[in-house]
Amino acid sequence: MNAFDSRWREMTRRARGARFELSDEPPLGFACRVTTRAADASTASVEDLWVRFSLRSLIAVGSAFLILGALEYRSAPPSPLLCPGVENTVAQLLGTL
Repeated sequence: MNAFDSRWREMTRRARGARFELSDEPPLGFACRVTTRAADASTASVEDLWVRFSLRSLIAVGSAFLILGALEYRSAPPSPLLCPGVENTVAQLLGTL
């Protein structure tokens, strides 16, 4: 245990004394990504942006409707073909005429 503590202290002392130099050069492929995005942004018109936004929102709303519809379908109780309330209402109306 003492060997671990002494090694730990030595390594932390070395880590605190180390000098890290950051490179001023961008990462590899950075210039290509920037120019590609700039070219895409310059050729996109306002109509393209609206179409892209509307398609994304349509997909989001459609998936929300599908999820909510599936939840509603699973929780709905099965209903009989003829509800007795409708039969009673028709009988009452015909009796009063």
